[in-house]
Amino acid sequence: AEGFGLSLAEAMAAELPVVATGYSGNLDFMPTGSAELIPYKLTKISKTEGDYRAGELWAEPDLDAAAKAIRNLAENADYRKQLAKSGRKAVESNLNITKISNIVRERLGCLIAKPGRAELVRQLPSTHPWRTLDELA
Repeated sequence: AEGFGLSLAEAMAAELPVVATGYSGNLDFMPTGSAELIPYKLTKISKTEGDYRAGELWAEPDLDAAAKAIRNLAENADYRKQLAKSGRKAVESNLNITKISNIVRERLGCLIAKPGRAELVRQLPSTHPWRTLDELA
């Protein structure tokens, strides 16, 4: 899991129904009704593997609930289509260029506001949608 859920967002944008754990970064663009959100139980990771460290928390999905959700989508074409359309609308609403650029502006503005950070941020290349980062100050 990469935290954001890029493959989930791409599937939703392609108007495909999505089944996902109801936890983590995907909830930023996946409101209830836009995907099948699977219940989970937070468990401690017992052994360090890759980026996942022992003692950190992991959202362990309810596999029975996931299987039930997948079965429901497979058996109910109308629901599958409705969920896919809702998913696409959610991505269009939550991950559009205007919304994302406003989030980036806000975050960069917070960095600029911190002592000693303004110069670091001003060294970043100026890219769309800003002419210069000075406009953030």
